Amino acid sequence: MLNRYTLFLAAFALILTGAGCSTVDVSFGDEGDTAVEEGTTAEDDTSVMADDFDAEDYEVPDGLVAVVDAPTRVAVGEQFDVTVTITNSTGEDQFLHSIDVSEEYLDGSVVLSVDPTFTDSFPLDDGTVTHFLEADVLAGEELVVTFSMEALKTGDFGGAFDVCFVEGFTCSYLQIRTIVE
Repeated sequence: MLNRYTLFLAAFALILTGAGCSTVDVSFGDEGDTAVEEGTTAEDDTSVMADDFDAEDYEVPDGLVAVVDAPTRVAVGEQFDVTVTITNSTGEDQFLHSIDVSEEYLDGSVVLSVDPTFTDSFPLDDGTVTHFLEADVLAGEELVVTFSMEALKTGDFGGAFDVCFVEGFTCSYLQIRTIVE
């Protein structure tokens, strides 16, 4: 029989797959406090109840910073790099689980390769394509992930660029945009 924690994790995973589309209200035990995820809209109201939920388990630790850098403009057919620099000054090794890239951004370009190489990639229900990297970010170090891309068609392409740690539940929610001319 499934325990409450397993059911909570399953429900939370379903909520995360829609994180770009709705408000996520998370109730913390009996206190009635709620946290609303940044960058979401108030169109839907999805609530999760769990006595064992600890919001700090799903926050990026202080000192773990991800920054994405992409060119503002490129030409059709041009190859370019999107780099993610993850700095770990937490004092403990951290685990980079995956990077999720908006399908809207990928409408204008194709991923040629990723360094370090991802182990799996597939679309999620939230409109992103996840790339499992499963790499350690050592304490006091930086990890640079480079997406080698090629621009395919003209337009203004942007969207989510989520850098996820631990088991994919703890993410830095970033944005990316490139105009292809």
